[in-house]
Amino acid sequence: MLPERFDKIDIAIPKGVRIVGHRLFKLFKTLEEINIPEGVEVIEEEAFFGCEALKKVILPNTLHRIGKGAFAVCDSFEYINLPVGLQQIEAYAFMGCKKLRCIIIPKTCEVIGRSAFVGCNNLEYIILLNPNLEVTDIGLTNKCVIVRDNKEDDKAGGKCEFIQ
Repeated sequence: MLPERFDKIDIAIPKGVRIVGHRLFKLFKTLEEINIPEGVEVIEEEAFFGCEALKKVILPNTLHRIGKGAFAVCDSFEYINLPVGLQQIEAYAFMGCKKLRCIIIPKTCEVIGRSAFVGCNNLEYIILLNPNLEVTDIGLTNKCVIVRDNKEDDKAGGKCEFIQ
């Protein structure tokens, strides 16, 4: 039998937390939903690595950095809303997110790390709201389209209509 913390399907991080720590939720196989409250500024390396059942992630507008491999091998989510205010997506952040179909990178993002999306084989669109953001070697498949869109519109020209 698994320890109690591994049986949970949803977790609410308490208010007042500023950092989701290194490997804090790594390999929580049953975790389906996480609500990260306002005030959290950093999700550290591999914080949610291998949370294969994770379907819903709510990120705060206070988030500035998503660490290396933070959501790697989270096989179940199709979308994730990255908040305005996010400045950095580190290497391998979404590696192996096999069902991820579309992602909108906010205007405030200045860095996308190497191979951030490697293994995201169903990724169809990356919408970049920062027209000056350099995108090289981030691990995209040939079928993924990068759209540069200066609109602050969640729908980004209808390309990611399934993002809620």
